[in-house]
Amino acid sequence: MRFLFAVVIICFPMLAIAEGVTVRSGEHADFSRLAFEFSGPADWEMGRVENGYEIRLKGAGTAIDTSDVYRRISRDRIKSLVVSEDNTRITLVLGCECHADAFEFRPGLLVVDVKDGQPSAKSIFETAFDSGELSVDPYTGTSMLENFPSDAVENAQSLPTAILPFGAPLTRSITNPRGGVHIENADAASQLPTKRVAEMQSTILRQIGRAASQGLLDANLPHPPEVGQGREEPANSVVIEAPAPSTKPHINIHIESSIDREFANLATSGLMTDNGSECLSDAQFNVVNWGNADSVLARVSEKRGKISGEFDQIDERAVEDLVKAYIYAGFGAEALDVLAIFNVAIEDETILKAMARIVDGMTSERNPYFEGQISCDTDVALWAALAAPSFSKQDNINRVPILGAFSSLPVHLRKLLGPRLAQKFLEFNDLGTARSIRNAIARAPGEAGPDFRLLDARLDLQRGLTNSAERALEEIIVEDSAIAPNAVIELLEARLEGGDDIDHILLATAESHIFEQRNTRIGADLTRLIAMSFGQTGDYQKALEVLQKLDSFAQLEKQEKEKAWEDVLESVTDDATEVALLQFVLAAQSEIDHQTLSRKTRRKLALRLLKEGWPVMAEKVLAAPTSPVTDDRMILAQASILNGRAERAISMLKNVAGDEAAKLRALAYEKTGKFMDAAREYGAGRDNESQKYATWRSEDWTQLALTGSKVEQAVAQMMLAQNETVDEVEPSINEVIARDNSLLKVSETERDTIDRLLEEYPALAQEDS
Repeated sequence: MRFLFAVVIICFPMLAIAEGVTVRSGEHADFSRLAFEFSGPADWEMGRVENGYEIRLKGAGTAIDTSDVYRRISRDRIKSLVVSEDNTRITLVLGCECHADAFEFRPGLLVVDVKDGQPSAKSIFETAFDSGELSVDPYTGTSMLENFPSDAVENAQSLPTAILPFGAPLTRSITNPRGGVHIENADAASQLPTKRVAEMQSTILRQIGRAASQGLLDANLPHPPEVGQGREEPANSVVIEAPAPSTKPHINIHIESSIDREFANLATSGLMTDNGSECLSDAQFNVVNWGNADSVLARVSEKRGKISGEFDQIDERAVEDLVKAYIYAGFGAEALDVLAIFNVAIEDETILKAMARIVDGMTSERNPYFEGQISCDTDVALWAALAAPSFSKQDNINRVPILGAFSSLPVHLRKLLGPRLAQKFLEFNDLGTARSIRNAIARAPGEAGPDFRLLDARLDLQRGLTNSAERALEEIIVEDSAIAPNAVIELLEARLEGGDDIDHILLATAESHIFEQRNTRIGADLTRLIAMSFGQTGDYQKALEVLQKLDSFAQLEKQEKEKAWEDVLESVTDDATEVALLQFVLAAQSEIDHQTLSRKTRRKLALRLLKEGWPVMAEKVLAAPTSPVTDDRMILAQASILNGRAERAISMLKNVAGDEAAKLRALAYEKTGKFMDAAREYGAGRDNESQKYATWRSEDWTQLALTGSKVEQAVAQMMLAQNETVDEVEPSINEVIARDNSLLKVSETERDTIDRLLEEYPALAQEDS
């Protein structure tokens, strides 16, 4: 028993009781993130080493699980993640011009961000550590791997990280991990803290007993082999032999929990999606074996003849094979008809129905069956991408299996499905993947077809090659193939985006396709673009007629309809004549009131109406459908002043700060005859000239004597002097003469002041004359 414990303690330190550290990762535009989740608060520090950064964990090391790190991030920034043998050091080897930053999001959750660019001069994580500590044995000073046989090193790399549960260091040199553990200096070994070892042995015994009672532990206890010959043991040493290797995963003990069993099951059945469900297997999407590449329809004819057997018994397997043959041939609707007509139980019926809809282009809604499957490493990632109406930022798109599965498709399916798939990546701003799909189609022999040329035109538009793209689109439109309406949509969008002229022939062609495409998404898009095109060409009444039809298209999102209204209204506001503007706004008043237009569009239209002198219409545009914000209140105040409702303007501008608001309030006060208030607001708005005019009109001579020009101040003093009281005591004759002389001088001064005032304000002189 002691021998068993010695082997367990020394050879299998992984049995030390410690809860593991989970490492999660995430990729962002300008940084990669690692999150280390501990079981409790962690004592850590981070600094620089030769090839990157090192995180040092204080205290007993716990197992660190880094297995899922590179599922979510690339190796562009974090080239590799190295964990020391004792799990107390984690090295981030960088592969970029970047730096690391770390913080504790909460106790027990350490977040490390590797960011592009140089670190801050104040960063506390640029302190240099000794990077050699990972590769050098801390007790012997020699390389920990130099004495290991190469096969032992390779095998050791696949084993779980070991934790040595001793508190004191041992002087040792491991020469062969399969042959035994060699401890130099037996005297040092005898000095080990026996009490702590005994306590640990007791703890391990209890844990082993508990695991055995639960059926989680199997022991393999063969007789230990004799010590091998040919190796000379150092003097004064103790050798503990290891048992012979076993064919089981571990040499002596195999520990398995319910979690281990579940992961083992999953490992044999498939991979996991991001949301925790199981990835569908490649065998369920092995389309290449469902038909004959030399004769696409040959398998269809073959399988149709095998559906009905003896006594007209339906062969379920033959029905399944026929459905697969139709999918291989690209006939999704026919495959669905077969399933509906025969109504037999097929194991993968849900998958086959989904694939049939994809082949037939019926992907307007997300298929819940493929939820999360786009992140898988199997072929299902391709079909999940094809099933999605569009991609979102929440989708963890696994591009490698998507491109691999697509390249393995039969040529005709690549040509059928490729342009649709590439378009989704283009709309997702992933030009690289779209071009890879395009190249996979181009490699196929034979004519690629108009769908491929349409894809090329879309790629040219994305790269800014507008002229070549438009020429290719015009050629497809002239050919009038099945995808001509799609080419019309692309050409209209390109010319609308560039603000280019749209000729009446193109608009007539677009209108001609609407009848054929009624009740389809293509018809809805054509209608929306025609309305916007009429607005851009200046035919506002036709644009309005088409806009009013958009509500009947359920295929259009509400935001798309509102965008069309906004584009046309912007054209009307910027370019329409006064008459055309009024005609459009009066005819569309109800729609403008109830559309969820942006406040910017409403303000722009209201200001144009104010400029044309239509304040009531401007108020109506801003009054619906939400409460006005500060900018709206400014415009509404202007409309109220023009409409003769100055008091409402003053109320509208209450608590609105800024020079422009102050000037508007001053104007409103002038309209109500409150010139002193107007002068105060002009002063707040730093409009000195208007302030002086308002002061004149308010006859506030004291204020004018302070703020006016020299002549204005002189006039103000003259007006203030008129209010001075005169002593009514009977003057003497000399006093009368002196006063009269004074009055004559004052009169001359006042006349001179008035002349200078008229020179400064010539408009007053003209009014006087």
